[in-house]
Amino acid sequence: MNQTGRTPKYTFPTPGVYNVTLTVYDSDGQFDTDSMTVTVVDVTPPIADAGQVREFNEDVEVTMDASLSFDDVGIVSYRWVVTYQGVTVFEGNKKKERFNFTDPGLYEVTLTVTDGVGLTAEDTVQYSVIDVTPPTASVGIDVELDEDAPHTFSGSASQDNVGIVDWEWVISAEDMPPVRRTGESFEYVFSEPGVYTVT
Repeated sequence: MNQTGRTPKYTFPTPGVYNVTLTVYDSDGQFDTDSMTVTVVDVTPPIADAGQVREFNEDVEVTMDASLSFDDVGIVSYRWVVTYQGVTVFEGNKKKERFNFTDPGLYEVTLTVTDGVGLTAEDTVQYSVIDVTPPTASVGIDVELDEDAPHTFSGSASQDNVGIVDWEWVISAEDMPPVRRTGESFEYVFSEPGVYTVT
């Protein structure tokens, strides 16, 4: 880059060490040269890019990629933090990291990048992990009851990885319409002898 004049102006767009040389001439063509060093300090923070918002099924191993992050002089470190329900479940320090999202729900994935002079940037995205595991219903063991004696049915032994929100019961037998109940437990009186199926 060459410039002329007594007080030229120049903007250094990139950090680094530059040599600046001045040459002056007199009217007889005589000249002299002097040089100086200019150190341009990096004040531009990096740009962190943790990727896009994502949605996928539970128990899937996913790659988190920081390749789209950028810095004018280069990124020297990466830090990934994955949190689930406010708890850190994964930390990593590579540009690309893999993690198995075993539980359904909403995760926060935070990437922090640092450049060569210690400037940092952060980006956070959300991963929505879909529940694909059906619940397991447990109505209890077979029982023998006296007629007209109340009996309580409970579905408390039923299980689900994220929690059961609804219980639907059906009592059926020959020559009677099905009886329907809801809730985790209920009481029922069998007024007629016979064999009933409780589902």
